[in-house]
Amino acid sequence: MKTVHTAIRSFCFACQGRSAARVNACGDADCPLHAYRLGEEADAPPDALRAVRRYCLICCGGERREVRSCAAKGGCALWSYRFGVSPCVYRRVKARFFAPRQFTLPGWPK
Repeated sequence: MKTVHTAIRSFCFACQGRSAARVNACGDADCPLHAYRLGEEADAPPDALRAVRRYCLICCGGERREVRSCAAKGGCALWSYRFGVSPCVYRRVKARFFAPRQFTLPGWPK
């Protein structure tokens, strides 16, 4: 499984026409992924997952619903991180959220 930094690097690589030199020389400072384009660097801010979320919101026109229903699963390296969390964390939270719950009424024995 890829880390968020390698996913960002491969996304930037595809964005710049599969040229590592163009990724290194990218001057688009307005892109939320700009600080992370070189992979896991020491001077990159620690919130790479939030940067991916911001980029996905920009890509989907600011619509959170569109980010959730994004159809670019096979074509986008950032797709797994589009919610701003690690995919394994997302799966755990989703499983806990949709897990069956026991219904109890106040005053009734368990």
